[in-house]
Amino acid sequence: MTICYLLKTFPKVSETFVLQEILALERDGYSLAIASLQKPTDPRCHDEIKQLTAPVYYLEQGPWQSFKFLLKAVVENPRGIFKSIQLLRAHDGKLSERWRLLRQALQLANWIKHKNIIHIHAHFANDPASVAELVQALTGIGFSISAHAKDIYLSSPSQLQRKVAAARFVVTCTEYNRNYLRQITVSPTPIIRVYHGFDSQRFQRLSEKVSEVDLPLEPLILSVGRLREKKGFDTLIDSCALLGQRGFRFRCAIVGYGPEQQLLERRIAALGLGETVRLRGQMIHQELIHLYRQASIFALPCKISADGDRDGIPNVLMEAMAMGIPVVTTPVSGIPELVEDGVNGLLVAPDQPRQLANALQSLLLDEKLRRKLATAGKARINTDFALAPNLAILKNLFDLVLAGKAVTPPYPQPLQGAYHAR
Repeated sequence: MTICYLLKTFPKVSETFVLQEILALERDGYSLAIASLQKPTDPRCHDEIKQLTAPVYYLEQGPWQSFKFLLKAVVENPRGIFKSIQLLRAHDGKLSERWRLLRQALQLANWIKHKNIIHIHAHFANDPASVAELVQALTGIGFSISAHAKDIYLSSPSQLQRKVAAARFVVTCTEYNRNYLRQITVSPTPIIRVYHGFDSQRFQRLSEKVSEVDLPLEPLILSVGRLREKKGFDTLIDSCALLGQRGFRFRCAIVGYGPEQQLLERRIAALGLGETVRLRGQMIHQELIHLYRQASIFALPCKISADGDRDGIPNVLMEAMAMGIPVVTTPVSGIPELVEDGVNGLLVAPDQPRQLANALQSLLLDEKLRRKLATAGKARINTDFALAPNLAILKNLFDLVLAGKAVTPPYPQPLQGAYHAR
């Protein structure tokens, strides 16, 4: 019996947590298949993709093949087609988008017939969950959802309500998300918090492959993430300008790529920070570890963007804390579930360059504070945010599904610690 992981794009450099989860499940003996709505667009991917044994199927097909699948379904499964059309009528996308979702659902429904797939797990509550919902209408094969950030807050409540109600269960990566989803839906579908979890053994293996690095002459402030508004990189750049005005000598590296690259480049140039702040582009983890080892501080001043998009708990915060780097971030979304101000990191208000500069200044000046926060941060990752106890929740949920049982309270718990949502 096989579980199909359904994603928008696979593999994707910025979604390491998905690959980590899939590989861990494979190591524990789960039979998986992967369906992706589109082929990868990143020019590179993490080396661990070579460990993957699950087949990967891309739901991209020409119009003629789509038409053949549709005719076949109309003849063989008119009831399923009727249900699908009803769902698409409730979808709030354009007609061309609805037709694409139906095409991909028909293709996936045809593929899973030959793969002994009994359940679909859709990572992200937007397009992947929409396709899974349509496949359920076509085949009767149930689905679950892993909801994260953008897919929640840029989806309309009515769309989320319908998908949650249709799913066997929903997992989401923060208590903040779980509370929001529970507030907007009256469905009895279980909504369970499962942190992404940090695989310390994986990072240890990667670190062993990286040669020793020389520490920079000046402190390095590191930040990592997609170059999007919600990451707050504009605030970080402005705070670097303030630190420079106060006479501090340091370097700042921002690792990532995305739509705001040119905007950030212009901001760096306008503030005369070309020698201080550098955009380092996309990196795979093995390269990023070099910078983690060099960094004195990790800063990520997240915020809620104008369209409502926001992070859950950025995985790079967990990575930095696990590497023993003190972090400065903001109390946005689920971040306070990981970072407690003054205990294992520093929290500042979003969109406040002066507050961020003050926090960075305090860390640059106080080595004892840096060590204290770094030690507490590492301990936090190795307890509540370790991979094993969080993955155990998901495995227990899948075991119920594979056994043909419903997911009902009390929800399955890992053997160590009650990390499930209460």
